[in-house]
Amino acid sequence: MPPYRYYAGFSEDFVRDIINASQIGSNSLLLDPWNGSGTTTRVAAQLGVNAVGIDLNPAMAVLAKARLLQTDEGQVAARLLAGMAKRRPPPIMRSDDPLLDWFDARSAALIRGVERHFQIGANGPLLPVHPDDLSIMQAHLYAALFLAVRALLQPFTTTNPTWVRKPKPNEAKLHVNWDSFQLNLLRSALVLQADALTTPVARQRIAVKVGSSISLPNEIPKASLVITSPPYCTRIDYAVATRPELAVMGLDEQHQNELRRELLGTTTVPRTIALDSTQLGWTALSTLRQVLQHHAKA
Repeated sequence: MPPYRYYAGFSEDFVRDIINASQIGSNSLLLDPWNGSGTTTRVAAQLGVNAVGIDLNPAMAVLAKARLLQTDEGQVAARLLAGMAKRRPPPIMRSDDPLLDWFDARSAALIRGVERHFQIGANGPLLPVHPDDLSIMQAHLYAALFLAVRALLQPFTTTNPTWVRKPKPNEAKLHVNWDSFQLNLLRSALVLQADALTTPVARQRIAVKVGSSISLPNEIPKASLVITSPPYCTRIDYAVATRPELAVMGLDEQHQNELRRELLGTTTVPRTIALDSTQLGWTALSTLRQVLQHHAKA
């Protein structure tokens, strides 16, 4: 089981059994339009199947890409993290840093400095990182940072597993000690490396992208097989569930809220939506009409 549990997830064995039963050809394409934490793309890589995984949540795209890590890359990442103990990345102050929701200014700057350090070769303005720009090893380092920050946020974790609250007015924000944080980050990376792929796989066959399931990127050809699990429409707010990870990536509250409104299952679904009914089939229209006319108002 991967370190990051996902609500709408399924097992690797489930994906493997479907791929093997489908006898999908080597030149065919497997698609997961709600790729989540990347189980479909990980198994496809192991089996040498061409696959594209799409998810609207950039934090999940990072995790999906990180799950393609191979053992030798994990060892390189561990040495990089160990080296930070001797050469600490310079802190980066941002007055609008989303990490300030939970951390004091110095601690947020410390974490932001580490995050920027993982953008190897980055220069120019400090912008939210995009998963498409990350290598698999960089995605692994970000995933380790996600886990390390999650561990620090335990005082603000509620009984609702999808919610990390903000400090109350009378509560102090979190302060981070560099030595303990650096050690925690290394431990998080080792936890993730236990899930690394131990044998070389054809990762050039795999693409993990940020995108919407209702408007798939044009470069994706017609898929021969789709394996996916749509987000549960049970008012689970997937953006809120990954708010710490989105903050680590540099997405401010405005961008986080915009993402919330786009994701399925959120509590912020708009009451109306622009939809061309001619794009829907008879079964879909009939089902929607019956739901609309049902006496229950839930």
